[in-house]
Parts: sequence; structure tokens; C-alpha cells
Amino acid sequence: MADDSVIRVLYGKNKKEVFEALDSWVAEIIQQDLEQAQKVEVWWQEFKILLSSAPKEELEMKARTIMARLVDIVQGSLLILDFQSDNDEVARLVMEDWFHQKHDNARLAAETTWKEQANSDMKIVFGQVGPNSDRAKL
Repeated sequence: MADDSVIRVLYGKNKKEVFEALDSWVAEIIQQDLEQAQKVEVWWQEFKILLSSAPKEELEMKARTIMARLVDIVQGSLLILDFQSDNDEVARLVMEDWFHQKHDNARLAAETTWKEQANSDMKIVFGQVGPNSDRAKL
């Protein structure tokens, strides 16, 4: 399925229209003054370079990798948009957590990371941190 998607959508006769639509959407995201938006911009530029220079056979071989990167771009962008529209701490924490988990594996090795992660999770779910955090905001 990934092979068909890459070939038909990103390499096929509608390639120009697809890229124009995605490029327009990502352009809005990267205008945000956020570190995460800069990461999305890097992913998008790398994605465009690969798809514009790779032959069809290479795209077929890298189809799963290409689709995974496209998912990263879309998910990251949606989390940025959610934070921008909600403009609250929970949306910020969810966005930051996703970007940290997705692309900052070195951070996971830090000794206090699990405590920081637990505190962030409690803040997202319960709205507070600490032993009395027993009421979910959901």
C-alpha cells in the first residue's frame, strides 16, 4: 500500500498539485516562532529534495520511509496548529512531548527524564502534578 501511495500520489500525474497543496500548508506551519516548526521545515525540505531527485525505483524501495516521514510532517504540523489554536499549557505539553519522544532519544537517557516525563503526563491528564492529582481533565 505504501508503494502505491508514493507512486500514485507523490510521483504520479498529480504530483505538482499535491506538492503545491502540502507546500502551502507547511509554509503556514513554519511561520510559527517555535522550535518544533523549524523541525517540520527541515523534514519538509529533506522530503521535497528526496522526492524531486529520486527515480521511481528508489521511491518504491524507500516507500515506507517516505510515508513515515510524511506522517511525521503531518502529525507535527497538526500538533503545532492545535497548540496555536488552543494556546494553553496542555496543548504545549502534548506538542513538546511528541517532538521529544519522536526525535530526541538522547534525552531519554538522562537520569531525571522519567520524572520529568511523569510530571508532564500528570499535568496533561490531571491538570496538576503531585500525589493529589487524581481527577482527569478528559
